[in-house]
Amino acid sequence: SQTPIQPIVVSQYYFVDDKTKKFDSGRNVISILPPIPTEGLTKDNVNDLMDRTYKAMSEEYEKITKENTPPGEDKKDN
Repeated sequence: SQTPIQPIVVSQYYFVDDKTKKFDSGRNVISILPPIPTEGLTKDNVNDLMDRTYKAMSEEYEKITKENTPPGEDKKDN
């Protein structure tokens, strides 16, 4: 459909108790990245498009998760 991909990235969250599955107070960061154009691409470009999209979203996830990590949490586990 040649529609641009709109990447939306949500940081890791620390306000859900894994054992009880209950929410506690907390904070999340949501980042809307610039659209990734697909105009003129064909199915032969799918792998490159997926790689570019994954890279952009992964880098943003690491950035906003690091910013959102509460004191005392190990940033390496993210």
